This record gives sequence, structure tokens and C-alpha cells, in this order.
Amino acid sequence: MNARYPIAAAPAAARLGAGLLAWLCPLAAVAQWQLAMEIPDEDVLQYEPIVAHITVKNFQQQAVTLGGSNATVRCFFDIGKTAGEPVAAFGDPMREQPVVVPPGKAEAFTVNLTPYYAIRSPGGYKIRAVLAAGQDMVFSREARVRVHSGFTIRKVAARLEGDARNLRVYALRYFTRDNSEILLLCAEDEDRTQCYGVARLGQIVRLRTPVTEIDGNGNIHVLHQSSPDYYTYSVVNPLGRRLHSELYTAGSAGINLYRAPDGLVDVTGGVAAESEPDAPAREEK
Repeated sequence: MNARYPIAAAPAAARLGAGLLAWLCPLAAVAQWQLAMEIPDEDVLQYEPIVAHITVKNFQQQAVTLGGSNATVRCFFDIGKTAGEPVAAFGDPMREQPVVVPPGKAEAFTVNLTPYYAIRSPGGYKIRAVLAAGQDMVFSREARVRVHSGFTIRKVAARLEGDARNLRVYALRYFTRDNSEILLLCAEDEDRTQCYGVARLGQIVRLRTPVTEIDGNGNIHVLHQSSPDYYTYSVVNPLGRRLHSELYTAGSAGINLYRAPDGLVDVTGGVAAESEPDAPAREEK
């Protein structure tokens, strides 16, 4: 789903009352289901997807459906700020991706929480997955996530093909995670009321400012230094999706991006490399 995330303050939405949940004892399992949730990234950039990995085991004699128009069990998320304030929900994350769990089986799935909950402002958040049917309710263990605003390195504007009025703004930002600086690219509209997506470009070493070029289709090409000897070349489309990523070493004359008169962009002066020696596997987002 190519969700557009509103940047301006959203109108009040349905909230899960803190008082209702306060008297409910958090359970790891009930007779009907077992629920587990993991959120791999504890630190994310503002508007970056916060992805919950859910596993549900069904102990009943019949299948259960989570989400969709034929849901037999509600699956939603209890989210609040670490200070205790609940956050608003913008919609139902399971409505468009129902999951059927057969009897005696387990199903694993992922949910991107960012489009559906007000977890886009910098700060800390507490998140639990919830299953509910009638009076039965089960909670996952709590996960904590911190959202960072990051530091802006550069902004680049591009007119989209076929729509001269639509100006896309690409913002390169970085933040520190696990003692490394991570570079991300945010695709926004001209007046910054919508964020179309965030692409994680990987680790950055700020010895050289990233180089950018816009091709004839409105995609942004980014070349940044990812270690003392290596550069990462990325292509990101106007929806904030990374289309291509490649590793390079610099040639004797240096490395750069070149935009041809026909709008094509390529790397010049670099030598393609398979991987960095002793480098951890690159995480795709």
C-alpha cells in the first residue's frame, strides 16, 4: 500500500481508552489463541515504517479470521507514548490484509503501523498487539520504539513527469542507531503536508556530502560514502521506494554521478564492488 502520511496535525480519531485497558491483565495466551509480536527496529526516523511482526497460534477447532469484512477475531494495537498518553488511530491496519489462521496452526504476518497510528512525532512509544472476541482478550508483550526527527543534509526538488504542478521534495536525513549513522531519504510534497515514503539507504560516513541527480522520470539518484573505501549508489522513486542499490569503490579520478542530456543518470569514475570486506549484511527496507 502506498500510503500518504499526513505531516500536519491529524484530526481527532478513535482512541483506545487507557482506563479500559488499565484493569485488563496482560496475558501471553488464553485457551483460544497465543499471540507474539516483535518490532525489530527500536529506533526509526520520522515517517519511516514501523513494522510489527506478528505470530498467532489458533488452539480452537475452527479457523479464525483476523481483519477484513468477515473477521471473527479483532486484531489491533494498543499504542501509547512512554509518558502514558494514548495515541490516535487513523484506521484499521487489518482491514485490507485479513489473515486466516487454521485450527491448531500458527500464522505469521507483518503490519506497517505508521499509516494507521499517530506514531510519527519524535519521542518514545509503547506498543502491544491485541486479539479480542467477545469478552476474551489477549495481549502480546510490550515493545518500545523511539522515533527520531533526524538531521537534514540536503533537500532536492523535482517536477514529476506529466504534471508540472506537482513538485516532489526529496530530503536526505540521517540519525544515529547502534553507534552508526544511518542515511534515509524522505519523499515529500511541495508544501510538506504529505510524506509519500521513506527509503533507508544504509550507513553513512560523513567524509563527503552525498551527491544527487534527478532523472527524466523524477527518480532521485544518490551516491553517498558508506565506509572509508566504499560508496553506495541508490535510486529512489517519487513514492519513496528504493528501486536500486549498488556498491562502488572510487577510481583514481574519483567517483561521481552524471546526468546525460536524455535524462539518464549513471555513476562515473567508480568500480562496482560485490560487498565490503567484513561488512555485515545490508538491511533492505
